Amino acid sequence: MLEDSTELLKIPTGFICDIEHTMDVLDYHVWFSTVCDNCNYLYAKYNPRLAVVMDKVEYLPLGLGNKLLFTSHSNTQWIVYDFAKAPDDLLRFDEDFTIAMYYIIEYLARRRNTKAKNSVYFMN
Repeated sequence: MLEDSTELLKIPTGFICDIEHTMDVLDYHVWFSTVCDNCNYLYAKYNPRLAVVMDKVEYLPLGLGNKLLFTSHSNTQWIVYDFAKAPDDLLRFDEDFTIAMYYIIEYLARRRNTKAKNSVYFMN
């Protein structure tokens, strides 16, 4: 889902395929835009804050490369859903919040409670 105001500078087919594959491998059902969030840029350069090295042999066949990059911010300007796998309660935001940052944080906390404590399921 893209907000109407989102400007695509090139056809995102490859990017979308990569996001969907990563979501499938990591068992994530929702991905929030990180590229569209200005807080993830430093002097106009995209600046991920965390790199998780995928150095275990069992990760190699997944085709994710040797590391996954995470950022500190996301937004709802562009969201990818896996409707076939996502539980209904993880497809909705808490409508008590009106600021996106708050309902994303609440959503990530709720999602985090569905997985093992040693997972990175709290990350986007």
